[in-house]
Amino acid sequence: MSFPRLIFTVLAGVLLPTVVLHAQGALTPPGAPAPTMKTLAQIEPRVAIPGGAAYVINQPGSYVLTGNIAVISGNAITIQSENVTLDLGGFTLSSTASPASGFGVALAGPNIHIRIFNGHIRGTTAYGGTFTGGGFVSGIDYSNQPLNVHVRDVSVSGVASYGIDLGGHPSTSVTGGTVRIAGVLGIRAGVVNDSAAIVTGSTGISGTTVGNSVGTLATGVASVNSSQPTLANLGATITSLQAENSQIKNLLLNFSQSAGALPWRVVPVGATVGAYSDLSLAITPGGGPAIAFQDGVSSGIRYAILNGSTWQITPATGAGVSGRYPSLKFTPGGQPAIAFWDNANIQLRYVFYTGSVWQSALVDGGGITPSLAFTPAGQPAIAHRASNNHLRYAVFNGTTWQLTTVNGASEDPSLGFTSGGQPAIAYYDVTTTSVGYAVFNGASWQLTTVDDAVSSGCQPSLAFTPGGQPAIAYFKSTGGDLGYAVLNGTTWELSIAASEGTVGLAPSLKFTPGGQPAIACKRSGDGSPLCYVSFNGATWQTSVVAPDSISDSGSAPALAFTPDGQPAIAYTDGSARNLRYAVRSPFATP
Repeated sequence: MSFPRLIFTVLAGVLLPTVVLHAQGALTPPGAPAPTMKTLAQIEPRVAIPGGAAYVINQPGSYVLTGNIAVISGNAITIQSENVTLDLGGFTLSSTASPASGFGVALAGPNIHIRIFNGHIRGTTAYGGTFTGGGFVSGIDYSNQPLNVHVRDVSVSGVASYGIDLGGHPSTSVTGGTVRIAGVLGIRAGVVNDSAAIVTGSTGISGTTVGNSVGTLATGVASVNSSQPTLANLGATITSLQAENSQIKNLLLNFSQSAGALPWRVVPVGATVGAYSDLSLAITPGGGPAIAFQDGVSSGIRYAILNGSTWQITPATGAGVSGRYPSLKFTPGGQPAIAFWDNANIQLRYVFYTGSVWQSALVDGGGITPSLAFTPAGQPAIAHRASNNHLRYAVFNGTTWQLTTVNGASEDPSLGFTSGGQPAIAYYDVTTTSVGYAVFNGASWQLTTVDDAVSSGCQPSLAFTPGGQPAIAYFKSTGGDLGYAVLNGTTWELSIAASEGTVGLAPSLKFTPGGQPAIACKRSGDGSPLCYVSFNGATWQTSVVAPDSISDSGSAPALAFTPDGQPAIAYTDGSARNLRYAVRSPFATP
């Protein structure tokens, strides 16, 4: 035999016994294979949201939608908790509401640390020269300013007002968002990237930083703007503006003026206001102004809303009611609600619109100067001065109004909710002659003194900074100045916002989309003009809104911000107490 054949034979002889020996072992496995890796549920436990009916998230955690949700009114998904991740799972939230109501995803809680991604939101609003139809009021929208909220890869179409609106705080972002047909605004967040919003009513995309995105109005005009009125020299950045087949005009993109240089446009509302009534201004879910006031003729509460270029005024109360000090807010479902003092019957009342009629409820006996807000759960709450002059807090529990005494003799309460969802009230303490601040800690009300260099008539106005700190504007009668206080940790920092003449009467405090404080107030001694006082990050600046010679101009101012970030003020002008509306705008009319 040859040498190669010998090697093969020897190896075969050696290997054969080895194969035979292995074949002699047991063939039955000792048991099931042991797991070698964690499951997806073990890595990220998620709560399944079933399709079909509306759903409320009231606990922190990770949630995933497992089917489409279709509603005929209200919200599809409501988030009432912080620290929530919501995966829409590629499914669709839709609404056939008529008229439009609710949000696809409603941010109705503290709105901190939330992620939403991977899904679709559909309404029935269409555009054919005008926006008509129903469905959702907004795709994703909020009640309290979101912080650290991020939306990714969500499409929205056919909504009456806002596509994706996270407010203007720089910690919010939208990436890969698409909006088609939104009656007011397409996308708004601190940072917007890789997104598109087309066929929108007033603004396509708004953000402090906008990159690689396109936004157009229904008219085809490009509309991408920062939270400031100019994109140059104000810290805003646009890295890749696309405006194909669009006409670019000097509307939102090319203002050279600073915020303070934009003119105020003042229009009459077409009504007179009662002699002892404040005003209350709010922005509707559709993006327009709405005003609650006491009618100077009938003394009843009236509700005015701007429809295009025409103010529509309707009665919110019936005969026999003398409504003073109205406080207007919009319900989570997008309907107007008003708290007021019925002077004729000595009652605190709450009226709300159902979509077809106004309904009224008795809250408390007395109830002067009420301040209305909605809890994170969507229930109305009212701070007011009771008949015994004590500070009282009323909240509706779904069945009845629950009343709690917060402090002794007090005046002019202003109600808000903390980022943790607890009620807080700024007020004037009659006993200590100071501005006070009360906050509920879950068990009891905690009271602190903010400034004791004041007297009756300081009329504090409460708002919360984008970081969640309480801030108060008030009139310092000791010096005739406009005071501003903000809580820094455990210490109230006090400053003078304006001191020209006697300034700061009836202040109304809000925060700009860029996160800076702004105050509407009245100045006496030189025709009583209406003033707008704003902080630019370094100094306070004051502008006169209505610099006319009409006596008693600028009474009872109420401040709000339009969807494109401009200040708007409702006020009474002249001894006849004519109701007027002013908005800072580059356009000829508001």
